[in-house]
Amino acid sequence: MVSEFTGMAEDYPDMFAGGNGLGSLKEVQPINKILQRLLAGLIPIRATSVDYVVVELDGIEYVVHRGLIDGLNLATKPLQVVGVTEHLAYWKDIRRVLFSDAEFTMLCRVSRPGLHDSWTPVKLADLFRTVTPNLVEQINAAGKVPFGSVGAGRAGNVNETRLAAALQAYTDSVQADIGKNLTDDQAAEVDLLIARLKPDATTVSGQRAAFGTLTDTLEKLLGSRPEAARALELRDEARQKAGLSLFPAVTAAALTTVSAQAPDNPADAARLLDVDVIAIYW
Repeated sequence: MVSEFTGMAEDYPDMFAGGNGLGSLKEVQPINKILQRLLAGLIPIRATSVDYVVVELDGIEYVVHRGLIDGLNLATKPLQVVGVTEHLAYWKDIRRVLFSDAEFTMLCRVSRPGLHDSWTPVKLADLFRTVTPNLVEQINAAGKVPFGSVGAGRAGNVNETRLAAALQAYTDSVQADIGKNLTDDQAAEVDLLIARLKPDATTVSGQRAAFGTLTDTLEKLLGSRPEAARALELRDEARQKAGLSLFPAVTAAALTTVSAQAPDNPADAARLLDVDVIAIYW
């Protein structure tokens, strides 16, 4: 999508002059180039199963066909199938196939046992954790943020609200992770800090600095902090819960948009089945 929009912006710059469109594209172009290198000709896909859902019985999750549980009054969760496909294997224009909400049949085998809450589509990114620990977080965030059409002012307000929610969720997760709780006075101090950090949601570096400042403050108040790798996991979870993206200029998403990663009811969250794709029949 970034490649297509960039090409149109170069051909028709006036079309993207308003609404900070050119600024949005410039912000995501570096990530787009990194993705193209790491994907090496692969296209990740994430699709919702039409016929199969997930049910939980006695603490064990099962993937079942809808027809087998009709009338049983069982609570179900959506099943999403995730995997990577080869770009050269598509004989149709991928713009007409992948962005058309079309139904298709997939022949695949399970590549990772069990059902999962998260998935990293770019497997090579894990190799770079020691060099660039934020890379996986940025790539995961990029894949979950839609291109919106709301004005820049409203997008800024949405991002500020989401950053505040993400920082609060991160604070709660850090306390649970290290087994220590803030006092009432300390919690009030953190709330004031989060309110002061909210305007940092308008830039990528600002968001990163906000999490860093909060982490340092929590360490000072609690006397401990999570390991770097664990802190990244907690930060990513907080972003997903709040619907916060690392790309505020692109995240001009309407408030009515509901992300599959952050449903209103956590019980309705989709479960992921990681597969190796053998064939797709359109």
